[in-house]
Amino acid sequence: MEKLFADTNILGIAVDREDSRRESVWRILERVASGEVELHTAKIVIEEIKQNPHEPTREKELELVENLTREIHDRDKKTEDLANKLLNQTSLDVVDSLIVALAISNGLIFWSGDRYILREKVINEIKQVLKKCPEDYTFKYKKE
Repeated sequence: MEKLFADTNILGIAVDREDSRRESVWRILERVASGEVELHTAKIVIEEIKQNPHEPTREKELELVENLTREIHDRDKKTEDLANKLLNQTSLDVVDSLIVALAISNGLIFWSGDRYILREKVINEIKQVLKKCPEDYTFKYKKE
């Protein structure tokens, strides 16, 4: 079974009527609802959503998390260590380093619409960091 880790922007895309990627995101969310795909996310993603100043959108995103996610992950020592390596050796910021580390350390496919994180340069930076890790990490991702 495919196991996706939703980045913050995936939930934003799902509720944004103007985003051209919305239909594609909903096709996957329908597969989640039918049980074909597992959806995971993180506490830090929920924290980011809660900071959204647009209340109607924020509430819809939180409803998606509540109704569709299988598991909400939180940081632990292993994830923090990987996040620090990503922060220091890639161009990811603090929050993105932690979100990507949570997906990787839990063996999940990072599902994102973030055009910066999923640029070839950043993907290669992440892969270089993982090559140096003693753990058998891989960076699996799905772009929207």
